[in-house]
Amino acid sequence: MIVTVQSLADAVRRMEAALLADEAKLNSADSLMGDGDTGSMLTRMFTAIAHIDFEAIDDIGQAFREMARAGSSTTGSSLGTLIIVALITVAKATNGNTSLDAHDIAAHIGAAKLAMMTRGRSAIGDKTIIDGLDFVERAIGDTSTDEPLAIRAVVASRLAVEDFRNRTSRVGRARLLADRSVGLDDPGMLALCTIVRAIANSE
Repeated sequence: MIVTVQSLADAVRRMEAALLADEAKLNSADSLMGDGDTGSMLTRMFTAIAHIDFEAIDDIGQAFREMARAGSSTTGSSLGTLIIVALITVAKATNGNTSLDAHDIAAHIGAAKLAMMTRGRSAIGDKTIIDGLDFVERAIGDTSTDEPLAIRAVVASRLAVEDFRNRTSRVGRARLLADRSVGLDDPGMLALCTIVRAIANSE
């Protein structure tokens, strides 16, 4: 499967719709661990991104750069900043290409994950969106199965939430909750589930 600027644009529109539908749920989850605005922030971000004129773009690296530019104008939040860092990382890696092979996505996720960890001064196991990305990266990079990448990504994002639910949050405002964060889902990881589901065009 090949990812083109057009298929990326279609995925962005699905992400906008999915985040709008889950906005209240994500805000509610964030209210238990943070400011309570994760859903609203991401909805604003992806609404701005969805309004990019993708038809005027041929270079998929440029498309990711425009996504980062549009998104950065809507948020200064820590999660929003990490998403912008991820988009910029992928933009640099795909600069000059008109498409990318879906089988290279795991590598791009891995690079974005490392950039996000550096920017956020976090690590695998801290109970953040980065852990969700780590699950997805490993799932779609698994060459031992013929299961479609999209299905693997959706399942992995959900498994990450379940796996970390009873762990302690170690970074951000959530870390201040200490043991009270045990049993709560990280809103960034929940948001990743919404985004991955939309990309996969799955229920």
